[in-house]
Order: sequence, then structure tokens, then C-alpha cells
Amino acid sequence: MLTDYLHLPLDNNEGIMKLVRLANIFLENLSPLSTPGRKSRNLDLKEFCNLRLAGPTVNLPDAQKLAYQSALEGIVLLKNDGTLPFKHTIRKLVIVGLYANATTQMQGNYQGGAPFVVSPLQGAFNTGYEATFEPGTGISDGSTSGFAAAVAAAQAADVVIFAGGIDGSVENEAMDRTTIAWPGSYPGQSGGTAIFDILSGKASPQVAMTDMKLRPSGSNLGRTYKWYQTPVFEFGHGLHFTSFSVSWQRTPARQYNIQPLISHASSGLLGLASFDTFDIVVRNTGKVASFCEQNGGPCASSKQAARLDRRLMLQQRTVGGIASNAICDHTKDPATRAKAAFALFTVDELIANTGNLSPGCLASASQVISGGLKLCTATSFPQAITLASAYDDPSIKAVATVISTEARAFNNFGRAGLDYFTPNINPFRDPRWGRGQETPGEDPYHISQYVLNHIDGLQGGIDSQPYFKIIADCKHYAAYDIENWEGHDRTSFDAQVTLQDLSEYCHPPFQSCVRDTKVASVMCSYNSVNGIPSCANSYLLQTILRDHWGFKDDRWLTSDCDAVDNIFSTHHFTDTYPEAVADALKAGTDIDCGTAYPLHLPDVFNQSLINRADLEKTLVRQYTSLVRLGYFDPPSVQPYRQLSWSDVNLPDAQNLAALEGIVSRNVQFLTVDPWPLQIKQQLTKIE
Repeated sequence: MLTDYLHLPLDNNEGIMKLVRLANIFLENLSPLSTPGRKSRNLDLKEFCNLRLAGPTVNLPDAQKLAYQSALEGIVLLKNDGTLPFKHTIRKLVIVGLYANATTQMQGNYQGGAPFVVSPLQGAFNTGYEATFEPGTGISDGSTSGFAAAVAAAQAADVVIFAGGIDGSVENEAMDRTTIAWPGSYPGQSGGTAIFDILSGKASPQVAMTDMKLRPSGSNLGRTYKWYQTPVFEFGHGLHFTSFSVSWQRTPARQYNIQPLISHASSGLLGLASFDTFDIVVRNTGKVASFCEQNGGPCASSKQAARLDRRLMLQQRTVGGIASNAICDHTKDPATRAKAAFALFTVDELIANTGNLSPGCLASASQVISGGLKLCTATSFPQAITLASAYDDPSIKAVATVISTEARAFNNFGRAGLDYFTPNINPFRDPRWGRGQETPGEDPYHISQYVLNHIDGLQGGIDSQPYFKIIADCKHYAAYDIENWEGHDRTSFDAQVTLQDLSEYCHPPFQSCVRDTKVASVMCSYNSVNGIPSCANSYLLQTILRDHWGFKDDRWLTSDCDAVDNIFSTHHFTDTYPEAVADALKAGTDIDCGTAYPLHLPDVFNQSLINRADLEKTLVRQYTSLVRLGYFDPPSVQPYRQLSWSDVNLPDAQNLAALEGIVSRNVQFLTVDPWPLQIKQQLTKIE
């Protein structure tokens, strides 16, 4: 076997070439068997080295640590009768349920090939427990054939743990849930480690959760927190391994008049008002010492995306070629450089650059939620719904920073693009929505804070200059939260939304994304809003997005994939394809993730529904963002071009990926014997 020879020395060309020859022998013998009639191929030295670089050499400490930390902060303890944390006498466990040995199920939508995934069963082994596994039954079947074995194993164990939940066969893109009886859990590559660090007491559970009673009743309005007069659960509801007392450092006023707050805002907008801040004092009053303080002091604060990597179709029509074009002139502003790039384009060439699959360009697809790149060996973080439940904004930025660093590293080796369809920031209005796992939750304010930190980390700062680290994309604008529910399909669904709900519930996350974080791109959604398809809705895309929130012409707007086609084919909003395409382009949709623009824009142009200036407007937005990414500048002057495999999947990133799934950073506690508590007052500022 090839793996038997992996001990060969690989620190010189001779050792590498021996392994390359062995690999070629392996491929020559395997290929005819695996694919009849296919000609076998050989690896050259460069190809082999690229494959080897994508392996364990990129499993780096910082990324590993971050992945662990992310998973740890998302777990909420809802009940504890004194069993947790496990006593030292407990050694023998049985874990029942298919999730006990879950791997890819723990990564959720658009998961990639993580370098490793620690299942709950492996987490138990790693913690030192004697653990066995019995599936019991399937994820979505009613079989009882495994019950007897599960009961027998349970009778012989000190503790029985049930690991249940759902996977992509129950909820996914284009698939809404038919029941909300089971939760989903998507903690990423270090989820099993994080779970058993909680159970064993090495770390403590999260203490905050949000209301989950979204179904209407006589006392429940069936919406999110915003429409309740009193909270169903107080903020911070959830159990812990210790107890706390909380008091005001400075007693706040009992009520505030909103008008003076608005009058102090520069533009008369509530979102720009300067609100009061409050200090509270949190004291540990229980018998559990602080894990952070036992380890040197207070705790420190620390993604789908389809890649649109469009290579230029520039032709060397001038004597000096592209090098003499202003696109390569560092002294000029990005917009001027962008315009110079396509000034020589014909109309056909302009049209060819309006789709995500432009002819002659590298156009593969990657996906990223919050969970990390859909690329083998990239750090796998928890899904956004788990990550956001930690209520730890600095960690959101830290996770996004690792994702963007790894994205750039992969891009520098030709393995990824620079534009990513993330984050999904539609409020999780109904728990049956198949893509709710991709979102930060139901609360528009909480999502807005998530967005602020997430985009900051992804793009390398708020409107970073001179270069974007990568380009993020806030999606799906607007009022998108259904896949295919009882005959209502997202590609034809018309969301009827009042102006109040639109402005107070649907819009705040996107307002934060565009106005406050200066995101480089936005995606319009499949559905219609009040009778007009989102990607042809000039009120949403021009009046609100660009005119009101300031989405400038150095940023672009893309459709969801085939959403432009749907304007005609499923919404029946226009009589012809050319009319649908013209409506989308003139409303502000710059890029068609699909084929409608390339196929029908020639007819649109010939029918005079658009002109060259309309096409150039979309191109200047796209190419300006490419300039901002450093696409036309030499690597030597760009810090992000220096990132390499040594920056991918570091241990610190893996640890963060696990921790984010479970515990709030400023209240991590470790169970110990009753030592004298030496917990100082901790001040927490709430803004």
C-alpha cells in the first residue's frame, strides 16, 4: 500500500521523487478499475507538492484553537439535577444515538472536508472515559431494532448520554423542516472535544439563550422577542456550574424619552443616536472557581459563498499591452483604474463579464457560512446559529479573521477565490426554515452586531484601505426565510411585508452590513417582496440600498443563483426573458449568478432596453472591487499575498472553533474541590 511508504524522507528531492513514482504506480493500477475506459494519468513533481502542501502541513495551531473555542461557547445547559459536571468516580459511559459518532453532520450546510472532526464518541475517549456507542435508531426513521442493544449497554454503564438531533436530510437549502421537535447541532471540527470538556467540568456551559416559543397561542404572539410585552425567558436564562449575583454599578434611569435621543443624532435617525451605557457588577457566589483565573487571570477576548473569481478578458490592443493600461497605475484611484480596464471592451465583451461564469475565466465554486471555507484542511468552525449563541462579539471577529486569512492563503495557491457569498443574515423568523442554521438567529439587533464584527474580520477592517482582505456578501436581501413549504417555493414566493416589519425586522441586519461595515457586495433574494422580485426591485436595490444606506459604486450587487431567470420563469413578472433581464440590470443587479445575463443581454441591447452606459455601470462596480482586492498589483506590495499554508488551521484557530460553540468568554468556570474562592469583581459594560 502507498501509505506503507509514507515514512520515506521527504526533506529532499530524491525522497519526494520516490513517493511520486509510487503514487504514479498506484494511480496507474487504480484508474482502470475505478473508471473503465479512462486513461490513467501521472503526477508531476509540482502537482504532487501542491497536493502534499494541502495536507497536515497546514493544520496549524492558531486555527485549531479558534475552532475549539467557537464550539465551546455555543452550548446551553437547560437542566442539571446535580449530575454535571461528572464526578471523578464516573468512568464508564454509553452514548446512544447516531450523533454519537457524527462527523460531517456536525458541520452543517456547505460543509467542506475538515482536516479532522472530533465526534462526541471520540471526545469521550480523548477525555479519558471508557465509552461505547449504540445507534439505537436512525435520524429520521422509526426503527426499534437497535433498542435492545442500547438498553443492554446502558445497564452496564455509569452514565448514559443520548446524542440525538437532525442533519441535512431534515433541513437544508431548498428543504424546510416539517417538525421542530429536534434541534440541530453544528459545532464544527472540535465539537466532540467541546462537549466533553463541558460534561467533565473542564469548561462551563453558556448562560444565555433566546426565546424559542415561536408558535402562536393565547399568550404567545408567535413572533420574535420584538412583539412581546414581557420576556418569556430573561436574558441569561440557562444553567451554570456556579451561581452569580448581579447588581448595578450605577443605577440607571427607569425610563428614557426617545425624542431627545433622536434630536442628538446628526441626521435625526435613531440608529445614529448616542445611547446611555450601564455598568453592572457580577460576583461569583457559588462553589466553583474561575477557570480563567486559575490559569493566569481574567479571560481575554479574542460562513454560501459561491466564489466569483473572474479572470480578466483584457486584450493587448495597445503597444504596451496591459502593463501600460491605467488599471496597473498605483497612483490612480480605484474607479479610474477600473474604467481604464474595460474602456477597450466591445459590447459583447462587456456582456460576457456580467455573469459569474464569464468565458475563459477560472470559475469554480466554494462555499462558506460561518463555519469556514468549503475546502479540505481549512478550519471548520461552528455554524452561524451556534457561533452567534455565544453572544461574544470579539470572538465573531476573531473567527471571521481566521476564515479570511485561510481564504487568502488558499487563493495565493490558486485553490480559492476572493469573493464569498457570506454571511446569511436573514432573521430566523420561523424555526422550520431549512436554512435557519446558517443565520445568527431571530433578533435583528443581535444579528446586526454579529454582522458588524463578522464583516470587519472577513474584509480586514471597516472599509479597509487600500486593500480588501476578501470580499464578503450580505444575503439574502430581502425578507427571505422559506425554501419549499407546502407548495410555496422560494423561487416564486411573494413575501407580503408591511413597511413597519420591513424597516424594523427585515432591514436592520442589512443596514448594519451596508451602512456600518461598508460590505463590498450584497445578494438579492429569490423571492418577491410585495409583488416585485427582489432582483428587479428598484425600491430595495436603489432607493434603500444605494441612496439611503450609501452602497457606493465601488461595491456590487449579485443575484442569488438563477434568481434573474426566475423573474420571468417562476414569478412571471415580465412577458419575456429580455424584459426580465433589463428590469434586473436597471434595478441595480450587477452580476447574474446564472446564465440569464449572458444569454439574453445581447437581445436586450439590440432592443434598446439598455445602452452601453448601463453595462459600464455594472462593470465599474465589479472592477473597482477587483482593484480594491489588489488583483492588478504585484504580490510584493500586498501583505495578504504573503499568506501561505503556514497560516492555515493553526491550533489556536481550532481551539476557538470548539470554544465558540459553548461558553461565554467572561464566565468560564472549572469544577474543583472547595478551594477558597478568589474571584475579583468583574465589570461588564452593556452598550
